[in-house]
Amino acid sequence: MQSKRRILGQHFIDDEETLRRIVALAEIQYAGRVLEIGAGKGSLTKELCRTRAKIVSYEIDRELFPDLKSKFSNIKNVQLVNADAFKSNISFDVLVANLPYSRSEEFIEWLAGKNFRKAVAMLQTDFVDKILSRSGKNYRAVSVIAQYCFTIRRVFEVPARLFKPPPKVSSSVIVIERKPVTPTKSEIKSLKYLWSFKGKTVASAIKAIAKKSDKNLKTVEVPEKRIAELSPEQAFRVAKAIDQAN
Repeated sequence: MQSKRRILGQHFIDDEETLRRIVALAEIQYAGRVLEIGAGKGSLTKELCRTRAKIVSYEIDRELFPDLKSKFSNIKNVQLVNADAFKSNISFDVLVANLPYSRSEEFIEWLAGKNFRKAVAMLQTDFVDKILSRSGKNYRAVSVIAQYCFTIRRVFEVPARLFKPPPKVSSSVIVIERKPVTPTKSEIKSLKYLWSFKGKTVASAIKAIAKKSDKNLKTVEVPEKRIAELSPEQAFRVAKAIDQAN
């Protein structure tokens, strides 16, 4: 049976210099608990362990995990977990993530509910373009969530030739830092629902949502803009009002 990781399209990085750059960006020497998501074959895990910090490393793939466990059986500062990190309640100070790209949007929404100091993630370049976009076709609900919750910095690109097998897409390493806001899951759901009316004016969208949900939205402050023209802060202000309406 083909592994879930392969089905999700994960590729493994095979370049020590890139791995060292990722770990350096995490500034682990100043961290408490370090969480790694997507251990894969353990290349990045190995670099993380060299910092001597306490590492908790998640790998969802049951086929990859036995070999991973064997490789790190004598390493005392890493705890390996064969599970989906997004379904855990683990707390952490620093996160390093090398995810299947199909889970990138889920990752941003999950991270929006976490309190942390810094996250370093390798994501598909096209997705990074989306979460950094402020207008146009790439400006989506996930863009709003990412920019409202985080300060994001694109640091460097990772060429396809440094992966095994080489992917057909380019990759970017980004640094994510928390802003002092933490939307609830319900508010994020309302934001995504609001964004499904992206082409409408805010007023038209509010009327449509009120009709479909039976909510009293007459008191919602409505900017004279289209949904796609709202800043992340404006969009969440409207989404929160929708969420809190009776």
